[in-house]
Amino acid sequence: MRMYSFIIRIYTMLKDLEKAEEFARKSVILIERKPDIMKQVNIYFSLIDLSLEKNDWKTAAFYLDKMSNFIPDPKEVQVNFGYYL
Repeated sequence: MRMYSFIIRIYTMLKDLEKAEEFARKSVILIERKPDIMKQVNIYFSLIDLSLEKNDWKTAAFYLDKMSNFIPDPKEVQVNFGYYL
């Protein structure tokens, strides 16, 4: 799982968003089989970032909603994280 996170980050830095999304979706399948909150949040944030890069607001909103089970206000976290970068 951790390896997929590194691969997603590398493809994102290389601006190969399709390949990054492919590995992110594979990660979602794995984490939903064997839930781990920290890993889920990490992968969901990766998918949100990828979706925002592609201007895919619907998918970004979908994963933000999925994170509301773990984080009280995931939208605020995403906005604040982007602000401080």
